[in-house]
Amino acid sequence: MRKIQEHKNTTSREKVENNVEAIYQVAKDYRDIYGQPVKFNKKDKKKLEMIVNLIDYENVLYKSRGELSKLLGIDDSGNLIRFFRNLDKKEYLRYVSRNNAYGEDIKPHYIKIYINPIYGWRDSERITKEEALKEYRLYQDLSEASKFDITLSQYFIEVDEFD
Repeated sequence: MRKIQEHKNTTSREKVENNVEAIYQVAKDYRDIYGQPVKFNKKDKKKLEMIVNLIDYENVLYKSRGELSKLLGIDDSGNLIRFFRNLDKKEYLRYVSRNNAYGEDIKPHYIKIYINPIYGWRDSERITKEEALKEYRLYQDLSEASKFDITLSQYFIEVDEFD
């Protein structure tokens, strides 16, 4: 009976699945074997580990700028955006504030961070990790496509027709 209870506790929704260290080791091994640079460096790893450990639900972190600055040890909220900018460019995460919400309801002085589900995930009854990853990649693809061309690929047009 005790083993069953311990197993239930380890699969609790309270636990965050943090894959940052494992992915960093694979990237490091790839660099060592093939001698090619990888975009996942030690500085990014440390930042991502801190963020993943703060996940509120699924792959989302939603906190006030002040609280997030304190938790990450950053002095100013202006530096907070700089902290996320590099990680956003490398597609580890995307951050949404009131300034760039595009239809999302974000409170003033709050920030919402969508972490790539590959790096961090908290179990959810609403959606599986695989579905969240598809959503995340679809959003990234739409974002990239909109930067270059106003027409969307056939795949996105078909998805849009069902809405």
